[in-house]
Amino acid sequence: MSAHLPDRLCAPASPQEREEASCAGKHRFTDPALARRVASRSAHTHSEPISAYRCHLCGGWHVGSHLHKARRRKR
Repeated sequence: MSAHLPDRLCAPASPQEREEASCAGKHRFTDPALARRVASRSAHTHSEPISAYRCHLCGGWHVGSHLHKARRRKR
């Protein structure tokens, strides 16, 4: 039996599915100040800058390198 999966099973998800998946696995903060404190404390353990950001999908706040990745893409 081959370990290779047929290409039709590996089709990329739609942009909406990828976006929803990026929110689904993250902790949602309702308090932006708390999210910023967590980001600040987490920053020293990551190689990329960490920040709190408002999620346009769930309306909550997440912590990650989200904003920094978006800024790099625009350059």
